[in-house]
Amino acid sequence: MSRWRSCRPIFSIQKGSVFMPELRLTETPAIVRAPVERGGTRLVAVGESGVLTLVLRRGDPQRLAQEIGAALDCDLPAVGGSTDATGGARLLRPAAERAHLVTPGSSVPSAAEGETFYGIDQSDYWSCLNLSGPLSRACLERLWKPDLGDAAFPPGAVARSALGPVAAVLCRLRPAAYLLLVPRSYAQAGFDELETSLAWV
Repeated sequence: MSRWRSCRPIFSIQKGSVFMPELRLTETPAIVRAPVERGGTRLVAVGESGVLTLVLRRGDPQRLAQEIGAALDCDLPAVGGSTDATGGARLLRPAAERAHLVTPGSSVPSAAEGETFYGIDQSDYWSCLNLSGPLSRACLERLWKPDLGDAAFPPGAVARSALGPVAAVLCRLRPAAYLLLVPRSYAQAGFDELETSLAWV
């Protein structure tokens, strides 16, 4: 799963009369809670995942789609949609100028750039959550302001909003399964919001 790095002193080095701590970077999970289950519905932090954010330039949409297809071997979805990509990845497009390629491993394509777009590896910025089961939609509806009904938000749909105070990108994978992207620094808070909402459904 996504991680944040903390600095911890491991020993001191004397310089004159001053002791200077030497710091070592250690990896700590962004979300330390175990999966939560209730009523056949499961909330879990995704393990290793990569997120390549695509900045889409304004211009010829047909050329943009062609370059995305050539670079990532997948179709560019319409705004508010998503498409499957190679290797189990998924391309989400929550806005006209942004798309996110979510990969099942921590690596992302390194040569994702063209005249109409460029890619930024944001795997260390985003954390991914999966929410699935019969109570998943009701759980989200207590927090998510946009309409999550079948007509407004069918499988494959993508939107940006918030889980309480935490900004998020939401993709409906299947009728009762959702993928959420939340900033790593607020991943635990987003998980807690969903866990609390699920407990009250």
